Amino acid sequence: MLGAMRPLLWALALTASLLSGCTVKLGEDADAGAGDLDAAGGAGGDDAGADAAGDAADDGADALGPCGDVPVTGRCKGATTIEACFIPEYGAPGSAVAPPRVTTRTCLADTTCVDAEDGAHCVTSGTCQEGESLCKTANSVQICTGGAWVETTCGSALCKQKPGFGAVCGFDSPSGSGPVLRGRLQYERRRPKPDLTGFGDVSLDDARGVVVTVYDGSTFLGAGTTDPADGTFAVELSQAATDTTFAYFFPMLFDEQGRILLAVAKWGANATPDDLDASEYWTFGAQLAAGQTDIGTQVVSEAAGSGALHIFEWMLYGITQARALEPSVKPQSLLALWAPDAVFGCGNGPQNGTACFYNNAASGGGVNVAYTGGMDHFDSAIAVPGTTASPKHWSTSVLLHELGHWVMDTYSRAPGVGGAHTLTDVEAPSMAWSEGYATFHGQSTYGAGLYFTKSTGTSWWFDIDKFDSSSAVSIPTPNPSGPLDQHIGEVFVASSMWHLWSDASVEQSTTWESVSVPTQRVWDALSSAHLTSKAKYGRGFPGPDLVDWLDAMECLGTPAADLDTVLGHYGFPYDHGAVCP
Repeated sequence: MLGAMRPLLWALALTASLLSGCTVKLGEDADAGAGDLDAAGGAGGDDAGADAAGDAADDGADALGPCGDVPVTGRCKGATTIEACFIPEYGAPGSAVAPPRVTTRTCLADTTCVDAEDGAHCVTSGTCQEGESLCKTANSVQICTGGAWVETTCGSALCKQKPGFGAVCGFDSPSGSGPVLRGRLQYERRRPKPDLTGFGDVSLDDARGVVVTVYDGSTFLGAGTTDPADGTFAVELSQAATDTTFAYFFPMLFDEQGRILLAVAKWGANATPDDLDASEYWTFGAQLAAGQTDIGTQVVSEAAGSGALHIFEWMLYGITQARALEPSVKPQSLLALWAPDAVFGCGNGPQNGTACFYNNAASGGGVNVAYTGGMDHFDSAIAVPGTTASPKHWSTSVLLHELGHWVMDTYSRAPGVGGAHTLTDVEAPSMAWSEGYATFHGQSTYGAGLYFTKSTGTSWWFDIDKFDSSSAVSIPTPNPSGPLDQHIGEVFVASSMWHLWSDASVEQSTTWESVSVPTQRVWDALSSAHLTSKAKYGRGFPGPDLVDWLDAMECLGTPAADLDTVLGHYGFPYDHGAVCP
């Protein structure tokens, strides 16, 4: 079995750190945990705080939020500092949720703070981030120097993106006659038990889309990716392997120019519940023998960190879908932070196992992973707990839920809210929309309505298709006589979207509706002006919410009868009053 390996020390030794400028959470994990659900009936959520914060952030209102006039989405305090209202989602088990507090962080080097409509952002002072490198063309590399791109030709050689080393001029174009290294990459993973009482024994799965690089000492011999169908690979080498040749496997996704869109890194020594810190990329390696051209099936074990590959596989799947649905948008780059037995980030106690998404505003301008001679820059991050009590790296629902927040932030408009929430809460419309959409996105990407996870030692689930959960609690439905901007539950949001979208191939129990809206329309509504230009087309609640998405769906041609079938089932008083462009 493969073990986790450090990249080559000569060029790939990483001194990575997440230089967080702000720890505000703009989108959180929906997994309240069984303990939170048990307490939710009495404790409830921070609805008033989320409501006020959403009003202040999204509408520019003068109403004070949980931190006075300091918004959840942050504001600039000087040229290079963000201050923001930080709202922890949950406290440690058995303790109260920590109160909201103001945090102050410094922007990354070579960035400055800018106040925007959706909050404060640390933006690059020049046209690029110092030290970044990309393939400008197939035969030229560009490196950010002094805040500007400097292009260097590679002549007849190809520009290659070396994971953890940046873009460089590689060897000449493959001749088709060099030796080819073949093999297959698999990893151990755990799936939910049939009775949903936890995660079962390890099984094998193919590692798809993983970057493969081959070195002999300090000489780069070739690179490729594992096949998206079965994890096999075939990498042409510039010379035959020797006894000092290694194949390295990086869970990374690059765009056409060699820009990193997705990677998984380890937690660093300075990580805390409030601040994130990363040490190095996850990578796995195998040594070759002289002249070897087939290394067979390489298996990454759970002990060696196969959780990193499981995180990568599902986030890769979701990002690939998003790019296909909206190819004209340049997506934010994303770094997942995970390590076995570690729980950091999200403002929670060290024993609490929630995951969360940090966008540009929340991370003080993004994430830099440094290496000898340069660095890689990420626009956003997801913190993933990896303990036995909270193994979120095995929970596909959690991973895709957090990716749903990334989708909302990248392709639509993030509501800019935060704070405690559970399945039994009725929440301000923007909060319910933020969490409900993220859950719908995750489960529709996965293709099943059942959301399953394990938190602080207890396994639990809820089902947006059946509108049910593993806990003896009542999931709230809307008030049919209430206003359009009434507080609603996040499960209702996710379930109503699910039943508008799903069809017989994914539904598990539904007999009361046969609505099936195309995925592209669901996506087009998410990225529509109804959500991105709330001031022009929005109605009711000041921030982005379900009503804005429903208005967009109707304007895009969804029949009123289809909307009424689903919304009427749950009792939401949608009035078909959309203002269409």
